[in-house]
Amino acid sequence: MPGYLQVAMRLRQQMKRGDFGESGKLPTVRQLSTDLNISHGVAQRALQHLQGQRLVQAKRAVGARVIANDECASTAFLFGVVQPYASSFSFTIFNRLETAIESRQNLFVMRSSRNEPGREKQIIQHLIDNGVNGILLWPVEADDNQEYLRQAAERVPIVLVDRVLRDLPGPSVVLDYAQLGAEIVDQFRAVGCRNILCLSDPIDISSYNELHRSIQRRAEELGPEVKVRFLDMPMLQLLHRYYDGDDRAIELALGPLKNVLREEPVDGIFCPQDDVVYRFLIEPGNLRLLADARLGTITMQRDRRRLKQFEALGILAWVGDVGRMIGEGIDILQDMTMSRRPLRRQVRVPFERA
Repeated sequence: MPGYLQVAMRLRQQMKRGDFGESGKLPTVRQLSTDLNISHGVAQRALQHLQGQRLVQAKRAVGARVIANDECASTAFLFGVVQPYASSFSFTIFNRLETAIESRQNLFVMRSSRNEPGREKQIIQHLIDNGVNGILLWPVEADDNQEYLRQAAERVPIVLVDRVLRDLPGPSVVLDYAQLGAEIVDQFRAVGCRNILCLSDPIDISSYNELHRSIQRRAEELGPEVKVRFLDMPMLQLLHRYYDGDDRAIELALGPLKNVLREEPVDGIFCPQDDVVYRFLIEPGNLRLLADARLGTITMQRDRRRLKQFEALGILAWVGDVGRMIGEGIDILQDMTMSRRPLRRQVRVPFERA
């Protein structure tokens, strides 16, 4: 886009927010060229373009002022979306984003950090330098960029989704893992399971940590009636290896599980990754290894075929509404962009039984 059109779009967005107050007076050509580090010619062409669209009126010695603020209501905000996945799940995120953005008449650029803090920081900086209006951030695990993100949030609104960062105050939208943990224990108990094994990915992210604490807390509340144990399994890492064509990924996942089941049988197994259940157990025909243990999982995709298969196999499943989570995040981001006010709001989206 030519420079003068970029400036004109920026002014339209400011008009949409009401930045120019009741007077509607726009900056002068000299002010625009100084504030935006552009030439006088580019600033002049931007104002002329807005005049041609009948959005502003310019008078000699008076300057330009807004005459059609309402006409800017359809002007799109450009949001950057940074998420850690480079797998098929990124397509799910993209589809949910497209639905959320289109209904709000905005635009977005989605980039994958590939779960790398350095790449995450580089992408965010690039988006800010190129005039993005706000950023929806799905942080990488154990994010090392919190000091940088605090500084970046002073320049553009940033809303976290799915995960929170301890040292980064600000708005976030997360799935309610605290509610889910208690439901998992209660549902296994309701179907007669008293000895439950929970597969636990040791990655340091707030959602998994909250889920583990909630499961433990509910089991402690029930006392000796229910026994819960955890088995560390690097599920995301093993899934990446599987999708990269490493045939050993399945055995690396199932080997430790077999050993634990030989030592002490269980009647319930909870795995927070439905792809592990589907790719490592169902597809290869490995469900027999679990003997009579009831299986439970979480899915972030409303795949009817998969959910029907889970139901037919007696697998307990909970669905995380990724679409609602992203939509709520976009709403907060738009509110912050429009009002220019920082928010500390946190929205918790409940899981649903499949």
